[in-house]
Amino acid sequence: MRKAILLVPVMFFLLQGGTVVSVCGQEARKPAAAETPDVLGKGWIGVWKLLLEGQNKDLAYLAASVNSGKLSVQYYNRLWEPQKVHNFFLEGGKLTIDSRPNARTYRLELRLAGPAKTEGTWTLVHPQVKVTGPITGVRVLTENNWDAFEGLRAQEQPNHIIDINKFLIEKAPNGSLPEFVRFWQSEVEPRFLVLLADLLFGKDGSAEPDRTVLLKPVHQLLKKKEYRQLSVDAAKEMARVIEEIKQKHAEYYRVNPVALMPSFGGLDTSAWYFNRMVILRVPVDIVGRDYPGKALGAWLAKEQLKFVMYQFFPPVDQRLGVEVIREALAGYLALSKGFASSPDVLIALPAGSYQANVDKLGAVRQQLLANIEQADRREIRAQLGTVTPQAKNGLIVAYRFGQRVGSRYDMKQLSNMGPRRLVELLKEYLKES
Repeated sequence: MRKAILLVPVMFFLLQGGTVVSVCGQEARKPAAAETPDVLGKGWIGVWKLLLEGQNKDLAYLAASVNSGKLSVQYYNRLWEPQKVHNFFLEGGKLTIDSRPNARTYRLELRLAGPAKTEGTWTLVHPQVKVTGPITGVRVLTENNWDAFEGLRAQEQPNHIIDINKFLIEKAPNGSLPEFVRFWQSEVEPRFLVLLADLLFGKDGSAEPDRTVLLKPVHQLLKKKEYRQLSVDAAKEMARVIEEIKQKHAEYYRVNPVALMPSFGGLDTSAWYFNRMVILRVPVDIVGRDYPGKALGAWLAKEQLKFVMYQFFPPVDQRLGVEVIREALAGYLALSKGFASSPDVLIALPAGSYQANVDKLGAVRQQLLANIEQADRREIRAQLGTVTPQAKNGLIVAYRFGQRVGSRYDMKQLSNMGPRRLVELLKEYLKES
């Protein structure tokens, strides 16, 4: 079976012998003779985080390598999708890149502003409009010949589990925090940057983290015997769940990677979308705390089955109503396929709690409805999390809805309904007394 993470189109464009050579081999532009790549290109080696400011704010990444006098660049958008580069060239210390995503031309013009900084301008060229703005960038990795997905491929197991915990437990030095930070920057970030970028730099890419602060809880966590055992148990349970879904419920199995990792003190469980792929990030310390015993396997099964829901609603759609539906239907599948004996196990509640409360949560339903109609995305964590009573009540409401629609319609019918109709059904349910 093909491994999903291997399907990565990577495009190289070589500045070779003073000539820009595109994929088609067409000559684009020649820099001045003194501006040879082996002199100027070396200053660009590494991975750069680029903030495109102005009217169209955006985040992008640029990876540059130099080998035998040849400069190659790879340009990625914020979702780590390789972007088509039409051509690029060095001239007068300025690196110019023309990219053409979605039939538009983006021109990036960059100059080095220090050993690890760049600045310049971006221009969007469209038949009807021309928009420009400033770029600021920092070098986040110094590796030459960096491959965005090589580290993930190396850690991905045949069942598509990427066990970052195992890598850290086996490889991290058992020493001081500064020693661990150095190890992290040299061994972890180059391998797993695509999974860690939002944790390191924030969702908009503007944060500049203090790694000593960020990594202190991880360093402490890895020293705990209980966490090391939990990491082993979670990996075994995840593998068991995946195999059972593949063997007994193949129609609900989706080939999507699952990353087992620390929470960094605050990472929510999240489906991370990059390079047109969905990957589940599981903060093992938080999940193990909130779902002890049998609840752990039930929760992992529910999250694995949720990959089916991302065909209806992509993970970039973070509306509260959509998340309720995803949670509800994945919970219904986990229960109906025997991965959890009851909703109590699935939510990690005392036995009988679901049945005792499911018909007494009118206020919770009304609050969910109000927030859905206000399109309040901030309420997802508060109302569908796993720690507070309010959040557990939100899950009770969601799973009752999932049982209702799941017992009436099959997955093909639900898929054909589309998001709008499913949200209407959810609202109708929440309005009931």
